[in-house]
Amino acid sequence: MSASLSSDQLAHLEVAFHIFDKSGKGRVPRESLIGLLQSTGLNPSVEEVRSLECGGDSLTFEDFLSIYQQMAQLEAEKNINAETMLEGLKILGTRGDGKISAEELTKILTTLGEPLTPEETSEAISALVDSDGLIDFDQFVQSVLTN
Repeated sequence: MSASLSSDQLAHLEVAFHIFDKSGKGRVPRESLIGLLQSTGLNPSVEEVRSLECGGDSLTFEDFLSIYQQMAQLEAEKNINAETMLEGLKILGTRGDGKISAEELTKILTTLGEPLTPEETSEAISALVDSDGLIDFDQFVQSVLTN
């Protein structure tokens, strides 16, 4: 399971695991999992951690390694999706300053790919529109990925 991790990464994960192993019995309480993963540099959501299939109230180091690799893969996929979305917005946005007009983004979201309804589009972008009627690419991508 740890074949794709370097010896330095594995050592880092072991140290983090042992910090959270308060009893010294080689087990970490499941409720400490989010904190443990965050201590390794990952930032899973509560929903992502809840969706994991791992039995029991506590985790062994091997359980943790498996979960860590799943979460690291998921985070890598999110980053790829964010980069892809940003690149697409840069191509479709005509301003060249990292922002797109709400009108332009609405047109894109309601006509390209799997189109959203005007109501869905309004819900997705209304909180992101600044006083000039513009939406920052990064804020939009983060909003989409977290919702």
